Amino acid sequence: MIPHLPAYHTIERETRKTIGFSILVFALLFVSVVPFFSYATVPPLKEWGVWEASESFVYQASWNGIPVATAKINAEPVWWEGKKSYRVRIKARTWKYLDPIWKMRDSIESIFSGENFQTRRFTFLQKENRKRTYTLALYDPGTETWTVRREKKRKVKWFEFVSDDTLDPISAFYRVRSLDIKVGDRLRLNVFGGKSRYRVTLEVVAKERISVQTGSFEAYKIISKIINISRKGYAQRVREATVWISADRNRTPLRIVSKVFIGSVTIDLVKVNRSAYRS
Repeated sequence: MIPHLPAYHTIERETRKTIGFSILVFALLFVSVVPFFSYATVPPLKEWGVWEASESFVYQASWNGIPVATAKINAEPVWWEGKKSYRVRIKARTWKYLDPIWKMRDSIESIFSGENFQTRRFTFLQKENRKRTYTLALYDPGTETWTVRREKKRKVKWFEFVSDDTLDPISAFYRVRSLDIKVGDRLRLNVFGGKSRYRVTLEVVAKERISVQTGSFEAYKIISKIINISRKGYAQRVREATVWISADRNRTPLRIVSKVFIGSVTIDLVKVNRSAYRS
């Protein structure tokens, strides 16, 4: 039986955005009058070791306690164009009982540098009901140029932009995980999500214990906001979420909570595997 969901289209839209961005990216920002620290000023963790380990995560998204979708993340070290890189693949889908109303089968892949997390290739396939949108973005480090091909309703658009400090959502997510953050840090990132560019900032506000299906963890609580900087009139429309990542060297993303029009969407870790655990 399909549960009654008030303002369903709003919930569907907000859930999709949260899964398609927040979980994959941390897509979050904090606006403050005090100076920001760029991610480059926060030192990386010593011997983080992600490049030596394959890892996979499974997340469950729920709206006000009602399960609505799952997301699976698989990551592995690879060689790309002769250089040490990392490949992350994500698949998100709605639960079967929702398919008659909203059927989502999204997939995202990022290949990024193992040295500076810079994107090399980013793809985003959105399959939602009868809508299909495919985005391919390539970054040329020589010219610092992003070349983007976007196909929607059989119409193809190409565009380019130049930026030496923009990451895709997944590489930005891994960049944050690699940092030796502490309570009080504020971070700022520029992120390209497949269509628009965003300014993402994060404030580490606390260290606290939380429990998810995989166990109980000491975690950093991060208040975050995201601003769309690509579209005029959207600069002040801020999306906000709270993120918890484990305080150990794995920096495992544990939970994301994003408020929507009615209630909130919560994304929790339900399963994790690693080929080599880091201590």
